[in-house]
Amino acid sequence: MLSKLFLVTALASAAFAASNCPSKRATPADLQHANFWFAFGDSYTARGFSTTGTIPAPGNPMGNPAYPGATGVGANWIDFDTVEFNKSLILTYDYAVGGATINGSLVAPTLKTRDFITQVNDFEGQVAKKPATAPWTSKNAMFSIWFGINDINNSYDKGGDRGAFSDTLINQYFNQVQRLYIRTFVPCVPPIYRTPHMLTKSQSTRDLQKSVMDGYNYRLAVRVHSWASQHPGVKAYIWDANVSFNDVLNDPKKYGFSNITSYGKKGDFWANNFHPSSQAHHIWAQDVATVLKDTVWL
Repeated sequence: MLSKLFLVTALASAAFAASNCPSKRATPADLQHANFWFAFGDSYTARGFSTTGTIPAPGNPMGNPAYPGATGVGANWIDFDTVEFNKSLILTYDYAVGGATINGSLVAPTLKTRDFITQVNDFEGQVAKKPATAPWTSKNAMFSIWFGINDINNSYDKGGDRGAFSDTLINQYFNQVQRLYIRTFVPCVPPIYRTPHMLTKSQSTRDLQKSVMDGYNYRLAVRVHSWASQHPGVKAYIWDANVSFNDVLNDPKKYGFSNITSYGKKGDFWANNFHPSSQAHHIWAQDVATVLKDTVWL
């Protein structure tokens, strides 16, 4: 179990275009019929959104930057789910930032960037009070959270009790989930030990990273189920990104890929030495849509 996307829903409360991409489904185009998606995470989710830029609205559901955003790889999974696999008008506020960790004081981010805590602060400062431009409710809002990739990659080799440290990270993680409380979708860490970046390292190093990652993901899954059981007004969804990544990496030709170790060329699974291609993100978007097929979003 390497990566799960955990999506919590509060019951109470394939084109790869590089330009503006309106929804491909016939959906109501007015704000009153919109559903909202608030995303938090790292570069696997980030698209360069700024709280001071254009906000999501009918006709431009991602706000700034316009679809597909500044992802570095082309359209990503949340792009595709917002404009292609949606079954309603989704307005997506993507607070994710490349390099982010859960708590920058525990694990330094890959870049000088905004951790999960700061991203929730951004949400609270912009739309938590439900302004007229974002009239979200507990019934039409979903929160997706995908952290852990940089937390593990930047700390797996630090020694000590890595299981105890994973518990510390997950405690910090759920401090932020509690602030959001309603609908949340959370993946665990995908098999980053299979990235071209890690393939340059020894087998023992990759095995160590995998072991730490497995422990983190197990603890996260247990905590998700425990948290959901303690909050009966919340429905939790988990997408197992570990299975999805490994299914493709173990049989790439089935999914249209010719190479899983090089990157940046046509047919490569990887866009660069650490991030999957837009073609791979399209597969993840389909998987997420399947998990959420009984919701108003996908």
